[in-house]
Amino acid sequence: MNLLLKSSGGVKYLRLVQCCRVPNKSYPVHKTIKNFGRYDNLPESLHAIMESSDKSAKKALERRLEQVAPEEMDQVLLNLVSDLDALMQADAEATKPKYPYFNKAETLRYGHLVFKSIWDKDLNLRRKIEHIQDTYSQVKTWRFNDAVFYLVMRKLIDPASYRSAHNRKGNYFYCPWQDINQDNFYRVLDVVYEHGQSLIAHAGRSHLERTDGKVKVAFFDCTNTWFETPYDDATWELFRAKAEIRTELLDQGKTESEVQDYLDGIEFQEQFKERIEAKSDQILRMRGPSKEGRYSQPLVLVALVIDQTGFPIDCAVFAGNQSELKTIEPMLTSLRAKYSIDDVYFTADRGLNSTQNLHEIVKRGHGFVVAQKVSRQTQDNRDEMTNPEGYFELIEEGGKIRTTKIPARDMDNCARYKICNFEKTCSVPRADGSTTPSGRPRKEKVTVPCQIIYTFSPKRKARDLAELAQEKARALLAIAEGQIMGNYGSGWRALVQTDADLAGTKKDKEHHKARQLNKQVLKEREAIAGYYSIVFEHPEGVDPKDLMSEEEILNTYHQLVGIEDCFRLMKSNFSLRPMYVRKPERIKAHSYLCVMALMLLKELLFKLEANNADMTIPQVLDALCEAKVAVDGTANYQGIKFLNLTINQGNYAPKFSNKDFKEQNLDKSDIQALNSWISERMAKPDDIDVILTAAGLQPLKKWNSLVELKKALGIPKTSNERVLPPSSLISLSLSNS
Repeated sequence: MNLLLKSSGGVKYLRLVQCCRVPNKSYPVHKTIKNFGRYDNLPESLHAIMESSDKSAKKALERRLEQVAPEEMDQVLLNLVSDLDALMQADAEATKPKYPYFNKAETLRYGHLVFKSIWDKDLNLRRKIEHIQDTYSQVKTWRFNDAVFYLVMRKLIDPASYRSAHNRKGNYFYCPWQDINQDNFYRVLDVVYEHGQSLIAHAGRSHLERTDGKVKVAFFDCTNTWFETPYDDATWELFRAKAEIRTELLDQGKTESEVQDYLDGIEFQEQFKERIEAKSDQILRMRGPSKEGRYSQPLVLVALVIDQTGFPIDCAVFAGNQSELKTIEPMLTSLRAKYSIDDVYFTADRGLNSTQNLHEIVKRGHGFVVAQKVSRQTQDNRDEMTNPEGYFELIEEGGKIRTTKIPARDMDNCARYKICNFEKTCSVPRADGSTTPSGRPRKEKVTVPCQIIYTFSPKRKARDLAELAQEKARALLAIAEGQIMGNYGSGWRALVQTDADLAGTKKDKEHHKARQLNKQVLKEREAIAGYYSIVFEHPEGVDPKDLMSEEEILNTYHQLVGIEDCFRLMKSNFSLRPMYVRKPERIKAHSYLCVMALMLLKELLFKLEANNADMTIPQVLDALCEAKVAVDGTANYQGIKFLNLTINQGNYAPKFSNKDFKEQNLDKSDIQALNSWISERMAKPDDIDVILTAAGLQPLKKWNSLVELKKALGIPKTSNERVLPPSSLISLSLSNS
């Protein structure tokens, strides 16, 4: 209810109204509960309440009027106005919380502390970053390690912009970064750019040393991320170059027409070309092939390498117009420099399977495992693949492939494989760098000898034939409608023949109408349905007992999906895309932070697996995000308590009786079974408790003192000023004590 002034005929009236909704109306209306008459006839003390900028007295008056009947409101109003102090005191007592009061500012996250031990000890990044600060920086008032850890763990706990990093820095239990300002958070990105590659290499080596592991397989893939800007870096550079030259020429006394003629001339184009070449390392945001079809927006290309366990060991950022095929060579060089590995199997999807890349891999002494398209093989290779001789049975169990030496007998209904010798050839630039008279590099033919595994699966055949049937139906529809076809020849378009295809002429548009099915292509696709192939080669100089078996090679390629999962996490959960940073240094730093966040998460997943905790990645991230404690704001410092807000999904599950299930016709045994299941669910630990235990920490109790909370979360020796943010009620109490 509200006290409102209503005007009628130039006279104000005071009314107590209630806002309510009326059927068939989309807006609320005011229902008058009591009309107190002319406003100018009411006491001056009431005028002071209604016209005051402080609305607390008016609200207190309204709350008191809600508690009495309408016929008593006139006398109550006059009595309360005459004793305003008593009214305010009574209202304060009535609205005083009966239970512990929790303010949003006093709700603190603690899920990030799961990663603190991993960051400090498992990946040993704290020591590395402190060494970088002591060696290369004069900053002593705040620690780089605190800021970098904060930005990395926010990718996991609370992904948002870097501007919000400053605004939300006090939302955590343990926040030594509370004195870092917004400019310094951006400065941290510059530090990460300068030392990001060494930090990733240091974390990767720490992981391998701690697990006594070795990089046996390097999985490689690329993705791209976009920017919400209309221009790429080359265009922005053109704008800057024109502005600088325009100012320079005008200062020299040139006219506008002379300046414009110069900017439109060949001399400026040559000058700008040299400028772009000199700043090639600064040109990152460029338009290029987009996996999401964002061809109108600038992109950058992010390359990632993970090992056989799924742990990221390297990454790099390239310009958006860079071909993925040209990223493999620099990544091979980077891997050797960081980990000194020579006997690694390099694994990538078939989009990166160029013979020139494989030649470079073999030349460096590495092995490779890549897919080979069965639709682009020679006729001899296709005949070899479809020949039933030499096939052995395959067994697929629990997502794993097991090879046998049992000859395949039922060629239509059993999964099978066979291995054959294979060669890939291509032309590469000569090592001496010689060129043709036109200036192009001279090339020589190279051959990459390797082996190929042909596999066949009845399930894959059924899927391929179903997809082919859909493409055939689409092709028949195009033929029936006489659609104009493009010149591309892949997908369902390859099943359609036009007059141009049949007669070899492309004179006018009418010759590109769909005319008939290409039965030859249809027959070839039906023949190869269900087949798949992988080409591989072992590294040089490796002990034969360390070489991968056929079974390991087949399973290794299936593990390539792990790097897709990594990209999906970085893009969807870590806010890798779209990017809102502009400078090339910070674009790379943003990517490095996402990779380090992925390292933290992978280490935590390894710990959960070692503890036999069966949890999905969304479960883990949700549990860490919701892990919070609330400060009891009604207690004094000596009796302060923290309430653990994490609640098991079954804690509030009700007990059921026969009456509850009368309509479902459940008998007593069904109800007992359901209640038993609920009891078991309630007895299970919370997800965050499982994670804390796996990380070597202690699950929290419902109510925790400050000392108990610090001990359970692994920060017992940390000062209270670093644990609690200034906005917290407790922190204020500590600073005043």
